[in-house]
Amino acid sequence: MNIAFEYWVILGLVGLYLYDSAKLIRYNQVFLYTGLRSKFSIHVPSKNMNVLKKYLFLTHPFHNSHLLFILQWNLNAQKKCDEVQLADEIQTIKNQVDSLRKLQLSNILVWILTLIAFPLLFLTQQSYLLILSTLLLIYVINLAQASYVILKRKPLTLNKKQCVSFFIDALFCPPFALNLLKKITLNIEIQHDAIHIAQLLLNPKAFSSGLEQIIQDIDALKQSEPNTETAQYIQLGKLHSYLITLQHSHNI
Repeated sequence: MNIAFEYWVILGLVGLYLYDSAKLIRYNQVFLYTGLRSKFSIHVPSKNMNVLKKYLFLTHPFHNSHLLFILQWNLNAQKKCDEVQLADEIQTIKNQVDSLRKLQLSNILVWILTLIAFPLLFLTQQSYLLILSTLLLIYVINLAQASYVILKRKPLTLNKKQCVSFFIDALFCPPFALNLLKKITLNIEIQHDAIHIAQLLLNPKAFSSGLEQIIQDIDALKQSEPNTETAQYIQLGKLHSYLITLQHSHNI
């Protein structure tokens, strides 16, 4: 089967973007995200694709402007946490969001240019001037975003190596540059339990919905335990009861 060169180019662009959007996560990891609006939501990835005891998660390809934070629940979620440290991590998340809000619209624009406008111009064999102008605009936006991130390196808690990596993506691999915002926010190591973080950042409806998904995962994990007398199974049962109680209290 012969495929025209133009289609190989487009497939390469989309393939690189999807490859860079894929993440391997652990069973107890979930995602906190926010779009153009200020409200937060939680997403519990499906556990269908197991890769080396981790699960393949493909970030939504049409939501490249989302700010995505990775959280994890643990078996001791019902225990009281350090409120001062928790408040610090909440503030870190909010600071990241505030710093990156200015880039969300430009990130949407460059996604449209890279994966819609350029492919259409290339496939329909428009004038070289129009195609080159589109490419130039893509590179200008990518480099401007990378430069902004470098200037905001300290509040974004990025090191020099990461900034160089973002700049290289902007200069040599536009599909990778589309995931700039997600790469920055996923870089944050959040230590506190996902339940406590979500309880403070989500509205009651979103929090209850997220709990429901986590409870289903815990049910599945309990069923996979061969022995109901193990410490793991008992702890899962305690966590399950705690989350149901917490969910009911938010539904009242």
